[in-house]
Amino acid sequence: MSASVWQVPLAEFQSEVAAAQPAPAGVAVACVTAALGLSLLVKVLRITGQRPELLEPALRLIEELRSAADADVAAVHAYIQTRSKHAMLDVPARAAHAVAEASTLCAEASQSVTGLIAADVASAGALLRGAMTAINACLSANWE
Repeated sequence: MSASVWQVPLAEFQSEVAAAQPAPAGVAVACVTAALGLSLLVKVLRITGQRPELLEPALRLIEELRSAADADVAAVHAYIQTRSKHAMLDVPARAAHAVAEASTLCAEASQSVTGLIAADVASAGALLRGAMTAINACLSANWE
């Protein structure tokens, strides 16, 4: 994938994930998933007007997750060329930190959001938990 994962159509990104090539893979997919989950939280915050102080940190974390997705693709390509695992450990750790912060925002928002739209906050939390599980699996494998 030569362009940012964020610059290609979703169908192309999905095809690249399914292709017989090393990247994009687990961490990049987890970052995309987490950014989409956190985007659900942003939607809820904007619609409900609840917890406006969480909006800016959420938007900052989305940008961090977007950056981490692209950094992961670059890290995999760098590893193939150099066999240095530095970025293969650094990028997932960076992504995990962002997901952990995002999960905290979700938990804080969930206390204030009620009604049908609360399902989007719960969905955001579930997507973030899944992303964290995937990132941790990749981190564990990269340490071997």
